[in-house]
Amino acid sequence: MNSSNRIIKAQNVKLIALKEKLQPRFVKINFQTREDNISQDNNDVEAKIVQIRREAEEKIKIAKKEAYDRGFLEGLEKGVDQEKKKLSTALESITKIIKDFKILKKEYFKNSEKDIIDLIFLIAKKVIHKEVSLNKDIILAVLRDTVKNVHDKKDVKIS
Repeated sequence: MNSSNRIIKAQNVKLIALKEKLQPRFVKINFQTREDNISQDNNDVEAKIVQIRREAEEKIKIAKKEAYDRGFLEGLEKGVDQEKKKLSTALESITKIIKDFKILKKEYFKNSEKDIIDLIFLIAKKVIHKEVSLNKDIILAVLRDTVKNVHDKKDVKIS
């Protein structure tokens, strides 16, 4: 049966006494309080956004500092390594030059031995005013030993 086709007659309606009277229930809404809550919620959200933004900015700042420090140290290490390689190459070159110089020094004294001995004889001739021909072999041996000792010294002084 359809509810629209049904007719309710007064004789069919029975009233029941209710123990409590039904009072209409109204919900009291304080619109101003609701707006205050929304405003407070907005303030809370804004405060949280500001706090989150500050935390994010601080984390970014820390990350930038760490990245900068890490990059700086890596660059410093690379620079030190490059300079070590350059200095190593320079040290090898200097070592080679010193060895070559020692060889040249020995060759110089070896090649100039005859000239030095001739010079010594000329000096002796001027000083003594005679030719040094007596025991020339003994003098040559002494001079050769002297020349060998001289090329190991840095400064030579004749007195």
